[in-house]
Amino acid sequence: MKRNMIQNDIDYEKIAKKKILVIQELSRGRKIWIYGAGHFGIILYRIFDGCGIMVTGFVDSSVSSIEGMKNVPVKKLSDMDPSRDYLVVSISWIDYFLMRDLDAVGYSHEDYYYLLAGEMFHTEDIIYHGIQIGRYTYGYEQFLQEAVCIASIGRYCSINSTARLHVNHLVEACSTHLIMFNANAVPWEHQKERNCYVAQYKREHPKENRGLATIGNDVWIGANTVVLQGVTIGNGAIIGANSLVNHDVEPYSIVAGSPASQIRYRFTKEIRTKMEQIGWWNWEHEYIEENIAWFYEPEKFVKHFC
Repeated sequence: MKRNMIQNDIDYEKIAKKKILVIQELSRGRKIWIYGAGHFGIILYRIFDGCGIMVTGFVDSSVSSIEGMKNVPVKKLSDMDPSRDYLVVSISWIDYFLMRDLDAVGYSHEDYYYLLAGEMFHTEDIIYHGIQIGRYTYGYEQFLQEAVCIASIGRYCSINSTARLHVNHLVEACSTHLIMFNANAVPWEHQKERNCYVAQYKREHPKENRGLATIGNDVWIGANTVVLQGVTIGNGAIIGANSLVNHDVEPYSIVAGSPASQIRYRFTKEIRTKMEQIGWWNWEHEYIEENIAWFYEPEKFVKHFC
């Protein structure tokens, strides 16, 4: 998830400060080491220091010294002993190879703490370049890289980094090239005039002017998918990899192909209706965590909450 560095730092600090006392308690008197001597590791070290909690040093296989902290020891993972050394992993995402390496040197889940990037999804709805993006949705920055012809993206959506939203070109004009409609391809002194031509063209060819796309909540958009402007993707839908979505997608349906066609629904009609009524994506995230066990069994979920 690529976000600007300043916002990443702010979010990381918020999460770290909330967890700092929890980490101290879980260490159970063991020496605290920070795994990862990079940017976030140094931020974490300073947060610990500001709270008066001692960090013994860093664990990092590729760093022999840290700029600005010459007296802080840096050791390799193989030098650590879980009976005396508690690790706080400060890298930005779960690294399953690292988890395997931790297990290999005797570290269990109780012997280290991961400050998960998953805890740093934006926890409130945001406006991104004028578009409403629901909380905990990720992948929208890459998805909107080439076009912004969309009204909104819901909450808890998973968008693969290779998926794209595409704008329609002008089919009935003499050329389909970007010079016909894209501001980046038009000299500044001609843009006002060009905008007038495009507006008139769209009025005369309403079928080509498909409007803005809308993506619901809890939508999964797979790798290399192309979504065209004007479509509506319903809540809970899944778009298979390599799909071309050129028409509306029903809630809780699985579609794939080019053009995308329906494979099946995720749930029965009764469950789909009740899921829409419940609208769990509108709950406070803490309430979701409290009731997460229900999420693994849809039939029991709808009976309990509907």
